[in-house]
Amino acid sequence: MTKSNVPTLLLAVVIAASLILFLYGINLKPSYVEIAQIPTTLAQLCFVFMMLRLPEGRAIILKLSRLQKTIVIVLFLYVLAATLASSAASAPAIGTFCLVHLLFFIAVIAYARLEDTGMGSPIWTIIGVTGFIHVVAFFISWVGWPDLIREGHFLAFDNIRHLGYFLAPAAAVMAVRYVMVQSGALVSLGCFTAAAFYLIYSGSRGGSVAVVGGLIVVAAFCLWHKYRPNWPRVFVLLGVTIALSMLSELVPALPWKPLFGRGVDAMSQTGTEMLGGRAAVWHHTIAAIKESPIFGHGPALLGQIPAYEGRAFRQPHNIGLQFVLYWGVVGTLIILAAVVAFSRNALLALLRQPKQAILPFAVFTTMFIHSLVDGGLFYPYSTVLALIAFASLDGIGFRHKLSH
Repeated sequence: MTKSNVPTLLLAVVIAASLILFLYGINLKPSYVEIAQIPTTLAQLCFVFMMLRLPEGRAIILKLSRLQKTIVIVLFLYVLAATLASSAASAPAIGTFCLVHLLFFIAVIAYARLEDTGMGSPIWTIIGVTGFIHVVAFFISWVGWPDLIREGHFLAFDNIRHLGYFLAPAAAVMAVRYVMVQSGALVSLGCFTAAAFYLIYSGSRGGSVAVVGGLIVVAAFCLWHKYRPNWPRVFVLLGVTIALSMLSELVPALPWKPLFGRGVDAMSQTGTEMLGGRAAVWHHTIAAIKESPIFGHGPALLGQIPAYEGRAFRQPHNIGLQFVLYWGVVGTLIILAAVVAFSRNALLALLRQPKQAILPFAVFTTMFIHSLVDGGLFYPYSTVLALIAFASLDGIGFRHKLSH
């Protein structure tokens, strides 16, 4: 293995770290979210240290613009202060995850500016393969621990639908890769099939909407840039999805109806009923935000905040509400400023290197859509995918500037 391959290997470990949760959860009741996320966090820190050890990695970080370095430092200090000030029992753990995410993002920025993270990067295949292994582990759990699955639990994930936070972007990126990349077509199709079946079978409306929405945005993106799709492969994906929907109705049922059955039930529901518990959790989240709108409550589980104390939901199921709940208006504005500070290269990638940018764009778009109605950006094992995707867009745009 060459020295240049080590960061890629460690990044792959970060992506696959959630597989350790199966080993952690076997024969145990569902674990606390703070403990279950440690493997991914430790893998992120290893990647950060590796990039800091590489002279070229340090050079890239030091060459970040003054605005970028300033906003990162301000955000880090703000998150640290909010974490220390919070009285919630979960604040130290979740706050630590957030700080590690920030360090990890900067490290991936350095990686993406040094390595090709476009169409040919192995990172996107690793996401798909990791998703495939997750689904295999699910069926092993279904056979070995059926009582836990019937109760809605999935070993260390605590809820079988939480895995959809990872599988939605995996399905999207594998679908796009299957249509856009000639090599490795069977791997892409197999990984898409596994992820899509899990989302359909488990009745994950949020994950399914995220995949469909993400693919629609990607399709519009391709039309804008006048890319012609591989129509036979598009029809293969449609055929596979229809077949999976039919299969999910025939196999033994989970605690919830599969996607098609839930969709039929939703046709007679109002918009509020279709959202299920979302309207209630958003209502209580807004009530909690009103108690501390400027600086937030710190990184606290929703059930630990007075306005929502004792309730079942852990987080607001909406990324905007989650930011304001944790960090208040001040912190949310700092986060938005950080996004803007790193957006120039990402936009350049989308405008000037669209074919290279399409896979990370598919991941990021899918995760953003999912985060509007669910917790895809709450758990470290899924948040890393969005961070990698955004940093990859930055890297593609950065290398484009160097070559022109």
